[in-house]
Amino acid sequence: MKKKLTVFEYLAYLVIETSVFLFLLSLITKLVLKLNPETSVLDMLLTPVIILGIMYFIIKVISQKFNDKPLFSMLPISYSFSFYLIQFRILLDHSTSSSDYTMQLALFTLFFIIVSSIDKIFNNYLKHSREK
Repeated sequence: MKKKLTVFEYLAYLVIETSVFLFLLSLITKLVLKLNPETSVLDMLLTPVIILGIMYFIIKVISQKFNDKPLFSMLPISYSFSFYLIQFRILLDHSTSSSDYTMQLALFTLFFIIVSSIDKIFNNYLKHSREK
C-alpha cells in the first residue's frame, strides 16, 4: 500500500535528496581533479556526467523496485531536479556575466539527453514487460 505524502513531506524529501545529489556531483568533480590535476575542462566535466548517468540508471532501477515507498520512488525526480538547478544557475550566470559556460552547458545538455534516453528505454521496457 502506497503511503500518501503531504506537500511538506514531499518538498522535504525533494530538498534533502537534491542536496545529496549536488554534494555527490561536487565530490566526484573534486575527486577527478585530485586524481589528475592537469585534467582538461572537458575531462573534468565529461567524467562526472558519465558517472552520474550510470548512477541515474541505478537510481531508476531502485525507484521502480521500491515504488511503494515514497522516498525511493521520487529519487529520479530529485536527481533530475538537482541538475536542472545547476543548469539554471549556469544559464543565469552565463547571461549576466562575461564568463563563457558554453562547454558546461553542452555537457549538461548531454547529461539530460542521457537521462531522457534512460527514462524512455526503461519506461518502454516496463510497458512491454507488463503486457506479458
